[in-house]
Amino acid sequence: LDRLFAVDQTAAAEFHGVQVALYADFAPEQLLLFLQASQGYSLDKALEICAARGFVREQVYILERMGNSRAALELLIGRLRDLPKAIELVARQGDAALWDVLIDLTLGNNELTGINFKRHGSNAVNTLVTTLACIISSTRCAGCFMHMFRLVLVPPPHLTHAAVPPIPRR
Repeated sequence: LDRLFAVDQTAAAEFHGVQVALYADFAPEQLLLFLQASQGYSLDKALEICAARGFVREQVYILERMGNSRAALELLIGRLRDLPKAIELVARQGDAALWDVLIDLTLGNNELTGINFKRHGSNAVNTLVTTLACIISSTRCAGCFMHMFRLVLVPPPHLTHAAVPPIPRR
C-alpha cells in the first residue's frame, strides 16, 4: 500500500483508513506525512488511533483539519510545550479569540513560560512584550491589548517584583 500510494495517491483510496493503522503500528515516522497527503481516511478514526498510541503531533494535525483548533492548541501547549508551533497554528487560523486562548494557556503555564524565559535570557520580558506587540499589530486583536495590560499590571507570580531586583535609590 505504501508503494502504491507513492505512485498514485488515489489508486487504493478505499484502504487509506487501514493505512493509517498500519503506519501507526509499523512506520509511525511516516504517519504524519501520510495524514497530510491523503484525504481518504476517517478523521475520527485516525484521531482515535493516534490518541490511543500517544501520537500528539498527528492529533494536532487531525484536530486542526476537523476545525477543532482550540483542542489542537491545547495539545501543542499542554503536551508538546511547543510555543512556536502554537503561534503558527493561531496565525494560520486568523481567529482573534484563539490568540486570547494561546496567551491564557501560555501565561497560565509557569513551566512553559520559564522555558521561554530561559531561552531568551535576561531579555525575556522585552522579548515577551515585543512578541505580544507583534501579535497585536499583525492581528489588530483588541483582546490582545487586554492581555498585554494584564501582564504588565498583574504579572504572573514568577514575574512579580520579588523576582526583579529593586532599583537602587539615591
